[in-house]
Amino acid sequence: MASFEERNILVVVAVGRRTHITPLLEVCRALHELGHRVSFAGMEGQLNNLPGFVAETFTVCDPMDPTKDAAIHQRIGEAVASTRQGRKDLASALMFFDSFYPDMHQRLKPIVARDDKKPAFDFILADFFDIAAVDLALEFDIPYATCTPQLSFPQGQASFIPGLAGLQQNILTTEHATLGQRVYESWVAFAFVIDMLPWIRSRIAMRKRLNEAGPLDRAHLHFTNSFWGFDTPRAHSPLLCQIGPLVSQTWDPLTPELSEFLEKRSSVAYVSFGTLATLPPSRATKLWLTLKALLKEGHLDGVIWSLKRIPAPEKGEEQIKSNGNILILPWVPQRAVLAHPAIRLFLTHAGTGSTNEALYHGNAMLCMPIHGDQNACALRTEANGIGLRIDKHTFTVGEAVHKAKILLQDVDGAVNADVLRMQRIAVTRATSGPREAASKIQEVMYDHELRRSHPKGKHWRPPHLELPSERMGFWKRNNIDLYTIGPFIAVLQGLASLFHIRY
Repeated sequence: MASFEERNILVVVAVGRRTHITPLLEVCRALHELGHRVSFAGMEGQLNNLPGFVAETFTVCDPMDPTKDAAIHQRIGEAVASTRQGRKDLASALMFFDSFYPDMHQRLKPIVARDDKKPAFDFILADFFDIAAVDLALEFDIPYATCTPQLSFPQGQASFIPGLAGLQQNILTTEHATLGQRVYESWVAFAFVIDMLPWIRSRIAMRKRLNEAGPLDRAHLHFTNSFWGFDTPRAHSPLLCQIGPLVSQTWDPLTPELSEFLEKRSSVAYVSFGTLATLPPSRATKLWLTLKALLKEGHLDGVIWSLKRIPAPEKGEEQIKSNGNILILPWVPQRAVLAHPAIRLFLTHAGTGSTNEALYHGNAMLCMPIHGDQNACALRTEANGIGLRIDKHTFTVGEAVHKAKILLQDVDGAVNADVLRMQRIAVTRATSGPREAASKIQEVMYDHELRRSHPKGKHWRPPHLELPSERMGFWKRNNIDLYTIGPFIAVLQGLASLFHIRY
């Protein structure tokens, strides 16, 4: 009989750092509650102050060079996916993140496998950046799952999803799209693939050098930190699970300064563009003028801006600091601020973490996506009626003020209704998503264990959640062989009827 005793589970989050560690802690909490032992492997300096249920931590790569890190994020912060230079900058950033692979692979290998080459862990949960963990799971026959911020290519592709899933520019589906919009999305997708080829070739070569079998993948769990309804529903494999929004049920309280500021106001905008995004002076100036106009017209009576440095020399740092209705702080307990009833608008980069927190707390969003998955996330806020977008390069103060007023005034009540609708779904999913992930991990783990020790041979049966089509060749999977011989059968049947041949 199968044993349901404690299992050892390793979670690997290195390149994504704390931004990617925090969501997965919710899955780890659910696994711990089921009686499993959870360990963490990550980048030096990023594994401090983890919850008490984390049994052990391992450092598997050196910290990022701050200068290189800042330069990379500045480049991708200015990149535009519809231009060749922008796509080349994105490919360059991905190659930089992959540069941690050799060190991670070397340092993670003795952790994953004991001296006798037997696996030290029963399951590996890896952030999508950390493919070294995936390759080692394959090498030592350990079941594994990967986690991404959103459902992207190729798992998220469908006939009604334009371009590359997760990298759409202006439309999420083809349902109401014009032919011109569909052509544009397809063109951007084609150009994106072409300009990503150097990175793809580099990654394949790198994995082959350190893995004798090469980068051969197999059926595995794939989690996304989103949920159906916010993301576009589509048919999918049972190995793909939407488990978001992965947000904690508790958060740091307001500081006395913030508490006093908010208690005196009833219509406050919170501004934050994450921990990694850069904000050039010209862009900061336009945002400052937008907020100033909204304050002057009475749509806002306060602004909280999470900003380490004020990059607005055109208007003067002292001028911004001296405005009593704008509170600028280098660090803000974001969850506590978003949860306060005085917050009427969230001006955000639409990163997955910030968007999920705004969904959970019920905040309308004015989105200025910077890079990566943020544009698709901003598109989803628009599609669900809970936010609007502005372009980081081309937006004007007038446009930003106009869109902010639409969200703040909410003339027909539609924004508030949709915000409340999505909040209730998000709160429900925040409770059930991590538990679903933990249950699915148990399923795959137990199935793998007993298939590996099956009396008829190792892995005699296929994975219980793997689609049969995944084990078929292209021709058979798509019935092309059947469609090919079909006309010949029809001709033979016609001839038989013509000459009255019985068969």
